[in-house]
Amino acid sequence: MGIPTIWRFTGDVTSTAAGVTAIGATKVTSAMLGTNLATGYIPLDMTTGKIIVTNALQATTEGMLPDTNTDPILLRINGATDKAHRLDWAATSVVEFDFAPFAYPVDLDDTAAVVVNLLISKNTNTDTTATVAVSYFEGIGDTNAGGNTAALNATAITQYTVSVTAANVGVYPNVAKIGLIPSAHGTDAIRLHGAWIEYTRKS
Repeated sequence: MGIPTIWRFTGDVTSTAAGVTAIGATKVTSAMLGTNLATGYIPLDMTTGKIIVTNALQATTEGMLPDTNTDPILLRINGATDKAHRLDWAATSVVEFDFAPFAYPVDLDDTAAVVVNLLISKNTNTDTTATVAVSYFEGIGDTNAGGNTAALNATAITQYTVSVTAANVGVYPNVAKIGLIPSAHGTDAIRLHGAWIEYTRKS
């Protein structure tokens, strides 16, 4: 037996005479979702990035082994107990490193900020005011919309963020490029362990 008309749902949620309910198109917005569902993630692969010297691109590694031709160096931390990779700027090194450009996903909300996340450690904690300048360029002929991380003040792996304001996030389709330059650090080695982008998904 069907549901009497007086009992049927209307509005954002509707029902049929057979009792089948449906949520209307565009009725569920990102504000209704939990943080994990409303947030998108774009990994930034440091193993495919490039060292930048006067606009010329150099490979960061030769055979995945650190060598004297690279600064910063990309290395496996320890072959026995820690086979993760990291990117190391030795003390005093302030060479620019660029991640590969990435295209905006179709669900990126260009009315919300984009956040660059970096996992960084140091071998010692002497240069307590050192930061990393994060550059963020969109499309063609853009200006830098990035900024500096907070002071790198821990030897343990720590999450640092730089927010790109919504006003600096262009509409889809678009592409962006992120670069990193440490500030002066005369004593500590700065070590990048991972990086990613967080963005708000469209409703």
